[in-house]
Amino acid sequence: MWAQISINGFWSARSIYTGIVILFHLGLVVYPILNLDLRVSDAPMEWLTLPAGPRAIWTSSLGVLSMSLACILVYAQPRSGEPALPEYERELRRVAPRLGSWTVVVSVAAWVYTTASAMGLGFFLASYGAYKSATIDLPMDYIFFGITMGMVLLGTTLDGVPKAALVAFVIFAVLGFPMGLRGEVLFPLVAYALMRARHHPMPRAGSLVVLVLIALFFISGVKELRQTGWGDARDVLTSANPIAGVGELGYTVRTVAEVDQWHQAGELPRNGATYWAPIERLSNRLMPGAENVAAKYDYRLMNVEMRSRAGNLGGSIIAESFRNFGLTGVFVVMFLTGLLCAGIDVASTGAGRQLILGVFFVVLLQHVRNSFTPIPLQLLMGVMLVTVVIFIARSIASVSTDAPNRRAARA
Repeated sequence: MWAQISINGFWSARSIYTGIVILFHLGLVVYPILNLDLRVSDAPMEWLTLPAGPRAIWTSSLGVLSMSLACILVYAQPRSGEPALPEYERELRRVAPRLGSWTVVVSVAAWVYTTASAMGLGFFLASYGAYKSATIDLPMDYIFFGITMGMVLLGTTLDGVPKAALVAFVIFAVLGFPMGLRGEVLFPLVAYALMRARHHPMPRAGSLVVLVLIALFFISGVKELRQTGWGDARDVLTSANPIAGVGELGYTVRTVAEVDQWHQAGELPRNGATYWAPIERLSNRLMPGAENVAAKYDYRLMNVEMRSRAGNLGGSIIAESFRNFGLTGVFVVMFLTGLLCAGIDVASTGAGRQLILGVFFVVLLQHVRNSFTPIPLQLLMGVMLVTVVIFIARSIASVSTDAPNRRAARA
């Protein structure tokens, strides 16, 4: 629907983001619709048959509808001549991919080192639950943010992806995807595709559907491998299917169901506390003499509350807005999210502006299935990184422009 009113069609920010929110929050709906056995890995599913399950689906649907409304309201007129790009534009498209390549390589190396230190050299053979338990107090959110931001910088290139970044990301995907790091692998690819689509032809809708089906097939296969092991890999290939992959992604909606149960038990909404707490903690870090309570004891943080009360379920943009302001919060937050995605679509294709907007899209991607907790610091880090990239590009462009003038003056 809104793909038709976006300049980049299905490769627009609003199409991509809405599709991801639907997969992660409404994926389980396909099971009762198709009358399939409701089973996702070895995770408990009783919660979905309780009253909180259908209410969570309804709440998530409200969020999707609100976001869709905002996406439709902002119509992207075809661009009839972009304003002249700054002189540093071409230099920026050379500098950004180089720094992006280093960002990806360093971030992947940090992930391998950190995970191996916590779990041993055979960490890639562990289950997702074991991985989450071993790394729960480690800065993994910021490492994944580094990988995704590196891919955003790479997406501005007019040429191919540097080999170092390609090799590093392939290593990360090969090791991480079978462990269950689905979003952590897929979101950087999504961010890269969005940036690339701003200035480069992309596959048509049919090709995109095929890519999604292939991804869902592998997600389902990974689920089976985690249960049966590599010895039954042949059987896994025959039993894997895209529907099971949709179910795997859709388990995120349980976070919404958990919040619904808390509210039904009489707990009041947090009224913005989980949004304010990370901002307050970040400001305390930057202010001399200010101190914070240890994060794992700060129950204002959504990830801490969810982990202590329901286990390692992660988070959700819909669940967090629901926890803070009820159904009204879901509608308002998702509406604003839709407006932001639409703004990314209608903005100028200049690399500098797109990199800044890319930072916001990255944190939105992270928030689909994670809490708001790391977002303020991620935004600060992302904007600082992009500012440094733009400063370097401007400096190089200025030197290149002034050099002929200085030679002419000497002559």
